Amino acid sequence: MIWNMDETGKSFEHDPVKVLAEKGTRNVPGRTSAMSTHVTIVACVNAEGQKMSPLLIVQGKTERSVFGFNTTEAPSGTMWDYQDSGWMSDRIGEKWFKDIFLKQCGVERPQLLILDGHSSHESLALIQEGIRENIVILSLPPHTTHYLQPLDRSVFGPFNKQYDRACSEFLQENMLHKIDKWTFPSLFKTAWNEALSKQNIKSGFRACGIYPFNPHAIPPEAYLPSEASENKVEAPTFDQPSEKSNAHCSITAPVYSATAIPTTSGDEIQVCSASAIPTASGDEMVSIENEEQASTMSEAGDFVQPEIEDPEALLQLILDDKIHLVGTADDDGTIELSESWNNEVNSLFLPFESNAQVNNKDTPVTQTKKPNNVSKQSHRLLTSEEVVQEKLLMQQRKEEKEKKKEENKLKKIERENKES
Repeated sequence: MIWNMDETGKSFEHDPVKVLAEKGTRNVPGRTSAMSTHVTIVACVNAEGQKMSPLLIVQGKTERSVFGFNTTEAPSGTMWDYQDSGWMSDRIGEKWFKDIFLKQCGVERPQLLILDGHSSHESLALIQEGIRENIVILSLPPHTTHYLQPLDRSVFGPFNKQYDRACSEFLQENMLHKIDKWTFPSLFKTAWNEALSKQNIKSGFRACGIYPFNPHAIPPEAYLPSEASENKVEAPTFDQPSEKSNAHCSITAPVYSATAIPTTSGDEIQVCSASAIPTASGDEMVSIENEEQASTMSEAGDFVQPEIEDPEALLQLILDDKIHLVGTADDDGTIELSESWNNEVNSLFLPFESNAQVNNKDTPVTQTKKPNNVSKQSHRLLTSEEVVQEKLLMQQRKEEKEKKKEENKLKKIERENKES
């Protein structure tokens, strides 16, 4: 059996699909809910057109965040969970695999589960559990799911349209209502049952060439590499007068990315560390050919330097010997660049290390001690029926607490009467 699992997100604020307005009207307002609460929906389907129970992930830190939803109106077998931002996580992915997939995929082995490359789909615990259960997990390459994932090809698109249509019809028929936690599950149920039909699911596997197997289902143009843009953005021309001469320094250069400007010949770019043009970090660096030009341009003061924003372009200029890194030479002819210049270069070619980390490597890191009284809660997936049971138990505990409070109040009154 071949399965495909993926997530999609829905908000209480939908896109209107039906609006009544006069013909020719340009600006037509549509009524939507002002709430932008996010809910993640986890779906799993197979090549035979079958679907598993959905998992809804809401935003919150405790089980109480689920209690506000009218869970009984959700599709049959719906599971509920919560997360700080309402997104998929490693923990939820592992719980989904154990509590939903393994319980509903059947006893046939082996089975294939196709996933995208999200980190929650490739956690160590999930992979180990798949090996033990003889479930083959296939992770799709990046930037290919729009061609290779059945849910993206023919399921989530119709689902989004059905959800928007259901919300629009609901708001038109109920002018005094809005889409919130109480009305969302019933609207989700309508869109889920309409979009995740057997025909839509099968057409997704067919379009991807997964089942029936068809290596020619993906068009040849999908294998072509992306084309890089050759459009060059020209920097503005700056005319800088000199106090020692009547000449102007007019420079126009492509916007690359470091602290560098072209020479007057236009063929090469030189970067020097003489006392002339300061960089953004305050260290002194200049793009000139000799000391006389350095003093002339230093006195100008307001020269604007183009920046090279592409590290690969900067590296290529260095390799092509079009950028000369010049510093103060020692007696033996050795040139040393300043520490600040090295940090500037590191920040360009080491994207995973920020400037603050480079400059503060020797700074001791102070760790804040977490309080010991932080409450920890067990985490589990809840069915719609379990959510109702939990709410009933909470109500029962609340009534018992109120009853005990009244009893203590009566006992206190009795003691005061006896003492008086």
